[in-house]
Amino acid sequence: MSNTPPSFQVGQQVEVAPRTWAGINKPGGVGNIVKVHYSEGYIDCVDVKYIVVGGTDTRIDAEFITLHSYLEKGGRSRRSRQVMNIQPPSSSTTATTAKPKVNQTNKTTKKTTTG
Repeated sequence: MSNTPPSFQVGQQVEVAPRTWAGINKPGGVGNIVKVHYSEGYIDCVDVKYIVVGGTDTRIDAEFITLHSYLEKGGRSRRSRQVMNIQPPSSSTTATTAKPKVNQTNKTTKKTTTG
């Protein structure tokens, strides 16, 4: 019995911590509060109906229960497409980056004779 001030209400969505130790095998999960049990003005325990797995759990100590946190729903982000844009050289740079000339005298041609 934990003496916690009343902060849980019927209908709230909560997360129940797993209670798995020797003799106990209750996995917990996300569920809605069905009933809140009070003792001397404080929450004694809570009954929860699970959403995903189904089923119910009764008389869960408040120390095993936390409010369910909602994640913000956002769209998927995509990376922008990187394209290599190679621009042709401008006329001022073509004079300095001209192709080297091939020396024609170094080339030898073989003439084949048929005989």
